[in-house]
Amino acid sequence: MTRPAPSNHNRFFADQGELATLIRQHNWAQTPLGSIEEWPQSLCTAVDLILAAQVPMAIAWGEEGRLLYNDAYRAILGSTKHPEALGQPITRVFPEAGQTLEPLLQRIKTTGTGSAGSRQPALLERNGHLAQRYLDFSCSSIRDEAGAIGGILLLCQETTALGEAEARFYQLFEHAPAMIAILHGPDLHFEYVNTAFQQFVHGRAQNGQPIADVFPTLGLPFIQLLRQVFNTGEPFIGNEVAVHWQREGAAREGFFDFVCQPMKNRQGVIDGVALHGVNITDQVLARRAVEAAEHRLATIVDQMPLGVIIAEAPSGKITQANEQVETILRQPPLTTSTIGLGDIWLGFHEDGRPVLAEEWPLARALQGETVYRAEYRYQRGDGTMIWLRISSNPIRDTTGTIVAGLVVFSDITQQREATAALRASEARLNLALQSSGLGSWMYNFITDQLTTSDQCKTILGLTPDQEFSYHAFVGQIHPDDQAAVSQDIMHAVESNTDFSADYRAILPDQTQRWITVQGRPTYRLDGAPVAIIGTMQDITARKAAEEERERLLAAEQTARAAAEEAVRSRDAFLSIAAHELRTPVTALKGTTQLLARWSARGSMDPVRVARNVGILEHSADRLAELTEDLLDVSRIRTGQLPLDREPLALLPLITADLERRREREDQQHTFALHHDQQLPIISADSGRIDQVLTNLLDNAVKYTPQGGEITIEVRSQDRGIAVSIQDHGIGLPPEAIEQIFVPFGRAKNAIASNLPGMGLGLYICRMIIERHNGWIRAESPGENQGTTMTFWLPSIANTAGAAND
Repeated sequence: MTRPAPSNHNRFFADQGELATLIRQHNWAQTPLGSIEEWPQSLCTAVDLILAAQVPMAIAWGEEGRLLYNDAYRAILGSTKHPEALGQPITRVFPEAGQTLEPLLQRIKTTGTGSAGSRQPALLERNGHLAQRYLDFSCSSIRDEAGAIGGILLLCQETTALGEAEARFYQLFEHAPAMIAILHGPDLHFEYVNTAFQQFVHGRAQNGQPIADVFPTLGLPFIQLLRQVFNTGEPFIGNEVAVHWQREGAAREGFFDFVCQPMKNRQGVIDGVALHGVNITDQVLARRAVEAAEHRLATIVDQMPLGVIIAEAPSGKITQANEQVETILRQPPLTTSTIGLGDIWLGFHEDGRPVLAEEWPLARALQGETVYRAEYRYQRGDGTMIWLRISSNPIRDTTGTIVAGLVVFSDITQQREATAALRASEARLNLALQSSGLGSWMYNFITDQLTTSDQCKTILGLTPDQEFSYHAFVGQIHPDDQAAVSQDIMHAVESNTDFSADYRAILPDQTQRWITVQGRPTYRLDGAPVAIIGTMQDITARKAAEEERERLLAAEQTARAAAEEAVRSRDAFLSIAAHELRTPVTALKGTTQLLARWSARGSMDPVRVARNVGILEHSADRLAELTEDLLDVSRIRTGQLPLDREPLALLPLITADLERRREREDQQHTFALHHDQQLPIISADSGRIDQVLTNLLDNAVKYTPQGGEITIEVRSQDRGIAVSIQDHGIGLPPEAIEQIFVPFGRAKNAIASNLPGMGLGLYICRMIIERHNGWIRAESPGENQGTTMTFWLPSIANTAGAAND
């Protein structure tokens, strides 16, 4: 590098001032700039220039932008950055402004094009505090001896006071609902945009950018309009201006109210344009929608088959009427204050009274009243009389103020005549139905209305003037029949068939009646159901007769069944009795004949005679038992079974019976007795209880194979005594548990085993036990698993007060 001339250095060093001294004393050899003696002439000249200036100036030299500045620039640095900033990279001196400063310096180094700005906001550290400052600045490149950009000359002037005032002014713009932008210079670049503008353009408007570059799709006419304002100084005011642009690949259209105002500097020269815009797209579209709706409404009104009149409020002047008005009324609508004024408008109430002016529905609508389906007789323009059905309603604006009245009417003359004819027909029908006791009804599915004749209400215990609905009708049906009502009606509707059903009705006085209801559904042309019509009749008397007939029939069937059962019982008795009696009779007859033969031959062996006499005794005893059983059955059925009650200890009775059985030589079973130590005393007929024990033990022996064990348990239970006799014999099938206690009832497995018995013993046992206020039951796990017979008798204390039989 060529060394600068000594004269330059002498002059440089001779300069007076604090920064000249600090630059001269700074150790530049330790920086990329090198010692002062090695600096290029271009740098020396630039330093000399800034030191001599009275305004804040600085140089950022070299690749790192090493900072050199003059005395006036110290105010920019403040007390905390001076003098340490001398010779430091400028981005290190102002790290808080790095995001703005670095791109700016880099652009100047790259393009050589300078930049300037007025009252630009900058966040700078000064005196240890970070604060918002405003600067007027100018940046330009400094070329070295080779023509390359060696550094950047910085000219700064703090304008914080003016900037803050301007910021407060712009702050007002930030909160404005309108879009505001300040365009500066001939290229109309953005100098300021408020929040509303940025939101509309999605943040694309950046300061310093020409509007034509930011919005190339905005359209040449609008750009030319802005330039015309800039060039001529004439403002532009536009209302509902249509603007077209592209966004996200789609064409957009909006409507705006614009004000474009030229802006002048202090010298009075136009240097920018202020743009104020309000997006009124929604309002325009809404107004157009209203206009379209009004047009559609007018079209609908004209095409309606009803007469339609609209009158403004409060004057009552008719503003709109369709063609049907004149067709129905046979005269044009009047333009008077209300439809009721003038002699031409002649209307009459049902009772013949004239309709007064203020009574007409349109006049009432203008006063805020809604009228629905009012009916009047009306004299038309040609003198003929018709019936009108009129509805009216007030029309209000968004504040609730009545601005108009609407009336709609139709000619219902034919309908009224048809209704009158129908009523006459219904009256004749009702008269016929009343004479037959029938009531008529109709349920409309669409309106959910039930219409009934007076006779229907009378049947249900109501007066003719009482209001009645379908739900009230269902509520009067007996709860057990309510579901059937809906099901019957739905089935009739779905299948398109008639229905007829009987239900129980609960009258208001809580009495019950039987009613028969018949119905037939009706349908529209599309098959959709409309209603169901039918009749109702009180059939309580008929039902009572039917029930009496059913009762008599049931009684007859019961009597017949009882007779048949008696015949079956008789036949069973005769069959079983014949079988049971045949055995001992045969034994008696055969043994007697045998003894007679022995006596005739004189060969009466004492041993054989004794054995046969025993057979005679056993057969005779069996005949006596059978006879006694039959007599007991007869006594039981006639209520003459005698009981001789007395205090009785049951255990000794059982023990004595078992001892007798053990003493018999032919006894081939074992008996096990288990009992409580303390057993209550009972009040009983000892003979009858012994009869029960004997019968139960005999059954246990009869149904238990030889050598089997029979267990007897005697326990205190439930303030009485329970006796259980368990065998290990053929057992009982489940269906025979109760069958064995009925007369002549025997289990099938007992019959199949050819075991003797008439089927009376257990029946007699049950009757005896129940006459003693006790109970008896049988239990068995199943066939061939044994049976347990248990009876229970109350203690003597538990039967106190019971009468002896």
